[in-house]
Amino acid sequence: MSQTFYEAAGELESRGQSFVVVTLISGRGHIPQDPGAKAIVTANGLYFGTVGGGKVEARAIREAQALLQSEAREAKDPVVHTWNLQKDIGMTCGGEITYLFEIHRPHSWRVRIFGAGHVAQALVRVLANLPVSVTCVDPRGDWVRALPQDQSNLEAIHQENPSAWISEQTLSRDDFFVVITQGHATDVPVLESIFKKMPIP
Repeated sequence: MSQTFYEAAGELESRGQSFVVVTLISGRGHIPQDPGAKAIVTANGLYFGTVGGGKVEARAIREAQALLQSEAREAKDPVVHTWNLQKDIGMTCGGEITYLFEIHRPHSWRVRIFGAGHVAQALVRVLANLPVSVTCVDPRGDWVRALPQDQSNLEAIHQENPSAWISEQTLSRDDFFVVITQGHATDVPVLESIFKKMPIP
């Protein structure tokens, strides 16, 4: 059974990969595909579907890749382009075609959980189903091994000294922290390390 558009998009989202959905929304004259046709483009090129083939699709792919590579377009605002097939694309057939470009970027939030006890076990299972990156750190190997092993956005880390582990990491304002270790005595060193490493706004 062939993959559907939604399955292809869902696969990329689950891998945390950015992509652009290109939709042919209207046309005039001789156009190479029907309105409503969709394609998915990644930084590597066409991933799924077609919006016309040939020169016009190649132009749409290049535009989608440029959107993904543009740091200035960190926002996910959709973009609409209307091209004259002769003047803009260099095709012999007359006509005009309009594409909608929708940018999908993986969520940049990272949730770092310290402690893998009962509360963390439940929390991780909720967060692992959301578009966030989850890291769970604990010095107890048995609790770390009890975390889900089949979630691509979850990193379970057995670390004897979580505070030292933090000092080796790069933290950002996109990071969120949940400190729920075995008690205050082990919470405090972790919190101190986080405050020392966090960048000043």
